[in-house]
Amino acid sequence: MRFSEIEPPTNVLHSNDLLCKFHLEDIDRYYNSIISACITVASSCIPKTSKPRLAGWNDHVKMYKEQSVFWHRIWIDNCYPR
Repeated sequence: MRFSEIEPPTNVLHSNDLLCKFHLEDIDRYYNSIISACITVASSCIPKTSKPRLAGWNDHVKMYKEQSVFWHRIWIDNCYPR
């Protein structure tokens, strides 16, 4: 389903009763349509990979990672000083 295909339940907008239970089914259907459209868009726009990746640790920052790990170990070896 696409967002352009979703029709808002205009009859709900004309109700003056804030606790109206008559339109709950229309509201639920509208909500489910929006969620379905979001899932459809996300699955078509967000790439999927089968290989898990570690964010941020590529060749451009490898040296910084090594330094970070080194100093973190020193910090731990010294009982976490402030």
